[in-house]
Amino acid sequence: MEMHKILVTALILTITMIFGGTAFAEFPDKPVTVMVPYNPGGGSDSSARVMAKYMAKYLDNPVIVSNKPGGGGFSEPARILKTRTMHNGYMLMLLGGINVYPELYQQSYPYVYKDFRPIGNISLSIGCIAVAADSPYKTLKDFVDAAKASEKPIKYSRAAAGGTSHITPVLLSDTYGVPLEDIPYNGDSDSATALLRGEVEVCSANPAALIPHHQGGTVRILAVFAPTRMAALPDVPTFEEAGFSLPISALSPIGIFAPADIPEDAAVKLSNAMLEASKDPDFSVDMNRMSLFPYVVVGEDYDKQMEEFASIIGPIIKKVGLYK
Repeated sequence: MEMHKILVTALILTITMIFGGTAFAEFPDKPVTVMVPYNPGGGSDSSARVMAKYMAKYLDNPVIVSNKPGGGGFSEPARILKTRTMHNGYMLMLLGGINVYPELYQQSYPYVYKDFRPIGNISLSIGCIAVAADSPYKTLKDFVDAAKASEKPIKYSRAAAGGTSHITPVLLSDTYGVPLEDIPYNGDSDSATALLRGEVEVCSANPAALIPHHQGGTVRILAVFAPTRMAALPDVPTFEEAGFSLPISALSPIGIFAPADIPEDAAVKLSNAMLEASKDPDFSVDMNRMSLFPYVVVGEDYDKQMEEFASIIGPIIKKVGLYK
């Protein structure tokens, strides 16, 4: 009888150790992964890596960034949302506006915004308008006036359709009646190269692709499409400062999302870790060093921001006919 009690006690202790160490462990008790559906090295990827570095400090666990490009950035989020075992808080997604809101862009994919739980925004995708250093356009107004007076639309280079480099001049053109002709390139780097080679008069791109040339004196950035001036470009005005207010102050929030049914405690801890990371003085230093525009908003506030973004950008996309 005594031996039976000992065996039962041992069994209870074993079960307690097993479940107490795994199933009932406090989140997180292992590395968290942030999936980035874009190529390494871009602004979105860099934003994810800076945030991951600082989130790890406040989660007391590694945060790993994994690049899974393909399918226009839609395939991997769709796979994660479909795979129930990835809904536990350990698999997150770094997404821009077009991939988290496919319904706004009239894209037919097996998910919509409500399938996600917004964890927190990291940065804003900033646009800019630039010309060669020897261009007669010294300001954004010079360029707009010249475009309006030109007998044919002025050509500008830009990257992917529907991205910030595309929508920025489209908004300018639509809002102020500026005739422009877009020449698409494979990415911001190619777009910047086209400007340097004289293939186009104007370039629309993420400032990160043009800042080295601006600082080197071969390119002049006329204005940035951002709420405030960039720390890396203190001499360059915003569109509004240059006299051209647009319907929205910046495009495509870039942030972290989880599947909508993530455990509540995990979602809260992840959001809090992002907020604490943003308060770290070195966080802004790292973001600015990489020519990124930090803009951290978490939880419900982030959800409200995304809803506001959708209410503004949705009608604009439809109006200018970016997607048929």
